[in-house]
Amino acid sequence: MDILGEFLIELVFEGAEALCSHYGWNPKVSRWVRYPLLGILALFYLSVIGVCFAAGVLVLPASRLLGVMLLILGVVFLFLTVRKGRKMYRTYMEKKESEYGDF
Repeated sequence: MDILGEFLIELVFEGAEALCSHYGWNPKVSRWVRYPLLGILALFYLSVIGVCFAAGVLVLPASRLLGVMLLILGVVFLFLTVRKGRKMYRTYMEKKESEYGDF
């Protein structure tokens, strides 16, 4: 039962991330749909990073090693999120330039 629950949660989160990242950058989709999808995606990533930082700060007085590890994990997640966002934006701009030519 535990494996089934984990599989379903992973399926939902990965599907939501794929949906938001695909339709969020597609200019054929209305802005009224794109912007909330990108907002949901950003809130999901920021909440995971925030939980890592908060847990690291809260655990730090009890266990310095675990607290520092959680803080480092939060920094790594933040770095990877910014890197992925920049890559998605760069891909979007390349498609936009190739579609419309020079501005």
